[in-house]
Amino acid sequence: MKLTKAKLKQIIKESLGDEMKTKLFQLYFNPDHRQQAIELSNSLGTPIDNDFFVGVNLAGFDLEGADLYGANLQGANLQGANLKDANLAEAYLYDANLSGANLRDAYLEGADLGGVNLEGAYLKGADLGGANLSGADLSGADLFDADLSHADLSGADLSGANLENAYALETDLSNSNLTNAILNSTAMYSAILQGANMKNITYDKYTSFPPSRKKI
Repeated sequence: MKLTKAKLKQIIKESLGDEMKTKLFQLYFNPDHRQQAIELSNSLGTPIDNDFFVGVNLAGFDLEGADLYGANLQGANLQGANLKDANLAEAYLYDANLSGANLRDAYLEGADLGGVNLEGAYLKGADLGGANLSGADLSGADLFDADLSHADLSGADLSGANLENAYALETDLSNSNLTNAILNSTAMYSAILQGANMKNITYDKYTSFPPSRKKI
């Protein structure tokens, strides 16, 4: 069978192990070695594109300030990674592992984080406006001062999460688990809370619930 150029490229790409992908990623996001990463990937017939790092292992990596706009990181392992100030807007992170990751002040507007593991993640000041977090695990996560406006957190696990001073305007929290969550000064007067478990939440006089949830 004659191999076409496109088929050969696909075979080479699929043969690259996670270790090679990880090294290329590390090179690419180091300004001093970015050109080297581009040349190496091109020589392998697999130019770096938004789909190159699907499922890549970047656990514990320092990606502070990285520009990952629109990147496809489906199933990627970013456990404990430093993504402070990173741009992940419109990124596809479905089923990725971001447990314990540092996402302080990260930009995640419109990102797809459906089913993502964000257990214990640090999201202080993060912009999650319009993001899809349906079914995500945010248990124990720190969302202090985060913007969750217009985000979809339906069915998400937010048990024990800190949402103090967070913005949850028109946020879909239906059927979510907010057990033991901290909601001090949280703006959620227009949030959707139908079916949400709000047992043992902590809130104060500055917490703004929807009219139908004035009494908890």
